[in-house]
Amino acid sequence: MRNFFGQKNPISWIGFTDLSAPSESENVGLGPVAQAAKSRRFDEIVLLNNYPEKDVQKYIE
Repeated sequence: MRNFFGQKNPISWIGFTDLSAPSESENVGLGPVAQAAKSRRFDEIVLLNNYPEKDVQKYIE
């Protein structure tokens, strides 16, 4: 999705598979959001979540 300025800025929810990916990469791979970020060029990715901060911290790093 391009914004008003022509930049690619997708918005996505962080899901359970995304959060599981850092510790279970053999089973789930990179996770959906990381796969998209690695395979395409984006100017910025906006991530939304409703998980406790402690659960999301590993994913953000």
